[in-house]
Amino acid sequence: MNKLGRAALAFWVFGTLVGFGATFGFGWVPLLGSDHTRVLSATLLPKPGIHPSEKSVEEAMGVFGQRTQRLGLADANVARSGKTLVVQLPSLASAADLDRAEQLTKVTAKLEFRKVLAELGPEAPDSGASEAPPPGSKVITGDGGRYLMGPVEFDNNVFSDAMPELDPDGSWAVIVQIKSASEAEVTEVFNSCYSGDATCPPSRRGSGDVQRGIIGMVLDGEVISAPTVDALDLPKNPQGFWIVGGLSHGPADSLASDLRFGALPFEFEPVEFEPATLSTAPDSLGARSLHAGMVAGMVGLLAVVGYVIGVHRAKGRA
Repeated sequence: MNKLGRAALAFWVFGTLVGFGATFGFGWVPLLGSDHTRVLSATLLPKPGIHPSEKSVEEAMGVFGQRTQRLGLADANVARSGKTLVVQLPSLASAADLDRAEQLTKVTAKLEFRKVLAELGPEAPDSGASEAPPPGSKVITGDGGRYLMGPVEFDNNVFSDAMPELDPDGSWAVIVQIKSASEAEVTEVFNSCYSGDATCPPSRRGSGDVQRGIIGMVLDGEVISAPTVDALDLPKNPQGFWIVGGLSHGPADSLASDLRFGALPFEFEPVEFEPATLSTAPDSLGARSLHAGMVAGMVGLLAVVGYVIGVHRAKGRA
């Protein structure tokens, strides 16, 4: 072996040994993917007084699974232990992502449609319901007012799709389409408000001669929209119809996704995601495997170096 070859070999061996020494000396031990994964974890318990059935718990698991997929988290995991659910998400990149993830557990996404019997808010004239309201009626606030609303007519289980859409004025709206099996039922409700019949009395909004009834949309107990029904057979529109507008893109996209993926069958206690470590192998197993691999690498390296030196010396004598 000439001087240049011996120098190159010595430099290579020296660099390799320094690298191994630094790894052990400074504790630069890689964390194996099979050992630990940093995650955000939340344990969900039903609210006190709620005793969900096995079917309801399974439905809730499915809804959470769909909601986590909405964030593009292929590694998200939803597991259950009895009536308790554990949602684990890979660590997210930003505070905004974490806030969106926490909303997945805080919102049931239960959207109810109710006929408005009277407007009670101080900023709206009292339409004055003349008769006792039917069973299931209640006063609900939101969307800038207070409303006496009739019983629930239907909920978001009638939707086949829900999408955010940009309005001409630059704000965002949520457009929904109705399942064919529910179209007749939903159309009857909307048309009763369009005609202003006794079950959906005309509002006193506007100054025209024709007054239309109001359909109220209640999301998780709060009115998010209470528009007058200004067209006949709205649910039959093949392009869908507008249910709420004046939103920014984020809230419109979130609401549409929640409505599309469905409502939780029951409410959970409020929770927050917390950092956790998900172990998929014992700590000792990962440490032993890593140590054994590095020792084997050093022994193999030294054996190769010895072999190369021996071969070159043998050639030099020949």
